[in-house]
Amino acid sequence: MDALMLDEKIRMYALVPIFIIVVLVCIIKNNLGQMVRPTIKADVEKLRQNNFLTRFTQLKTNYGFISPVAFLSRKYFFNKPQVGFFNDLPEQVNPFDALLKQDPSDLFGMMKNQIPFLVLQLGLGFLINLFFSGYLVAKIPFPLTYKFKSTLQMGMDIELLDMKFVSSLSWYFLVMFGSSGLISIIDYFVLHEPANMNNVPDLKKFYDKKKAELENVRYKFWLENIEYHLI
Repeated sequence: MDALMLDEKIRMYALVPIFIIVVLVCIIKNNLGQMVRPTIKADVEKLRQNNFLTRFTQLKTNYGFISPVAFLSRKYFFNKPQVGFFNDLPEQVNPFDALLKQDPSDLFGMMKNQIPFLVLQLGLGFLINLFFSGYLVAKIPFPLTYKFKSTLQMGMDIELLDMKFVSSLSWYFLVMFGSSGLISIIDYFVLHEPANMNNVPDLKKFYDKKKAELENVRYKFWLENIEYHLI
């Protein structure tokens, strides 16, 4: 079979549009999923710990704007031996016990909320296959074996077609399943939040690290004689 050459216009009219459409739909789906997600019962103790961690971050960043007495009192609150926040470890919850106490209705609600998005993805795949049927939109720059044909050439019933070519439908699925990492990065920068107690594997090491960070702070009042500098 003669070598096939992809038209450069395919990149602008098929490859890039499919990528942009799928990524935007995945971002919208992600945000809508967070909006319709059922409200989870708040753990008062975890909320308290997260609030104190936020206060610690603010103290470590802006300590120079408060008086020496205010700084020492806050430092004492966090690092006081035995009873300070970083020395008074909360009771560690066994993750297996937490799973046993989980309400099954929460899991069912999450599955129920995913059904509309599944229909949306299937419908989008149908439209991609309808408008870009028979398109080869990309070419892999390295050789592949025959077993990749069903993955990379969906909707293309050409037996002798080189395995390097990617059909429009396959490109849609590749982008859809591969865009989760990109969306996670976008969410991290857009919705970045302070350290959360739910994601800390070893609480004692985490607290010891934060305590050492606060001990290493060398206090200096940044507003000293500020009135003379402003005149």
